[in-house]
Amino acid sequence: MTIGDILAVIAAVVATAGAWGALVLMIGLLCPERTERARAAIAAQPGRCFGRGVGVLVAVGFVAIVIGQSGVGPVKILAGALWGVLALMAALGGAAIAQMAGERIGDVGSHMAPFAQRTRAVALFVGAGLTPIVGWFVVTPAAALIGIGAAWSALRAPARMPEVVAPAPALGEIGLGEMGR
Repeated sequence: MTIGDILAVIAAVVATAGAWGALVLMIGLLCPERTERARAAIAAQPGRCFGRGVGVLVAVGFVAIVIGQSGVGPVKILAGALWGVLALMAALGGAAIAQMAGERIGDVGSHMAPFAQRTRAVALFVGAGLTPIVGWFVVTPAAALIGIGAAWSALRAPARMPEVVAPAPALGEIGLGEMGR
């Protein structure tokens, strides 16, 4: 192993961490309602989210592994898509965790804009996952499983339909009906 190999691995880890942080931040910004539902699920029952995450990972992972063992190329693409769905669910849950951390950053007295709080929380979240040994083998798997379980809860919840409010009638339209003729 040469110094070039070591630098390539370090660059790959830094690039992956940056991309993951950007994905988590983007999902939180693009899907605020789902992120809020996932945050509420984590806040209410983190243990249940962890258990759901394990169940979803085992079920979807098993199907992805079985499908991935197929010799047919397009079927292998389906297995990759299943792994991608799990990654997106983990990113949605990670966005919920970062939202919680961002709110707590604001609670400790820092006077930052909400976007700055969330960005700082995502950086802390990704940095905690990069911590040697504990981050790699405890923080990242636990956060991923809790996130997948919270995303499952958020995605299964029925979407609230916006209330349609009838426009207010103009002043001359009130009560005219047949008598106005």
